[in-house]
Amino acid sequence: MRDIPCVGLALILLLCVPALMWADEPDEGWGVSLSAGWNTYVGDLNPDAEGRSSNFTLSFHRLIEDRTRLQLNLHNGSISGEYRPGVNINLEQPVEITSYFVAEVNSADLTIMRNVIQGSWLAVYGGIGLGIIDYSIEDQQGRNLRQRPQSRLEGEDYNTIIPYAPISLGFTFFASSSVNLFYERSWNYTNTDYLDNIGLIGDAQSDWIFRRSIGMRYQW
Repeated sequence: MRDIPCVGLALILLLCVPALMWADEPDEGWGVSLSAGWNTYVGDLNPDAEGRSSNFTLSFHRLIEDRTRLQLNLHNGSISGEYRPGVNINLEQPVEITSYFVAEVNSADLTIMRNVIQGSWLAVYGGIGLGIIDYSIEDQQGRNLRQRPQSRLEGEDYNTIIPYAPISLGFTFFASSSVNLFYERSWNYTNTDYLDNIGLIGDAQSDWIFRRSIGMRYQW
């Protein structure tokens, strides 16, 4: 899975070379896009050393003015992490420490995107939004960690449906008046310290999900 985004990016770059010969600004109206990439989790544990976790996104947008669009993003993906020495966790607490976790993450957000730099074939854009994450977290044995109170302090619990705020930065290549190719990064601040099932015994800060994706956008 780690190689898929790299191969996809190489294909997009190859497509962009001939596209520059007839590139034009996109038409106004509605649009849909599909992208794939990977997630990186930042929290109490270390990101999984074995590789990045996948992410797939389906988006719908409406241009509300020349350079600004309102976009609904639907994400499906995963995150993973593991305990390694040096992590700031209080090991003296009487809890069962999670040595490895993987979480299935589904989310939806509504984001305002704006082209801050725009040319005839290339645009640089940024965005900010609000959304909801629904996740399910398991350990290396496939056990649901939220259903294992022994992995947390007594009385400690959390919700797995939480709000989050994505901040996006990306590049759009106008292959034609209706087809765009893009590369995007987003920093997703979550309103929880429990994406990894570790809360009070950790650093007591909200966890993040970093996304990188490449995709194609069609608009009419």
